Amino acid sequence: GGAAGASASEICSCAWMHAEADALRAESRALADRHRQLCSDLHALASETRQRLRQAASASSTRCSNFDGAASLEEGARLGRWLLDAVSRVASQASPVPRVT
Repeated sequence: GGAAGASASEICSCAWMHAEADALRAESRALADRHRQLCSDLHALASETRQRLRQAASASSTRCSNFDGAASLEEGARLGRWLLDAVSRVASQASPVPRVT
């Protein structure tokens, strides 16, 4: 509540500040949720990358006696393209950080 004799502009200013605080809290919650989602996406991407690297290393070790440099290079290039595409997908989901003025 306001003090007795508070002017209309003081009451309006106070109401505006409360509304602004509510909006900032909502924006903060939304950004925190988005942050958690992006962290989860990056964690999943890192796990999948580790799995693909393990598979590539395993396949490479089984081909060790019959080494084919071109096949290894192609596998590395394929893994690199996949990783760049996956990172681009995650990055495209991230909204730019809002500027605080």
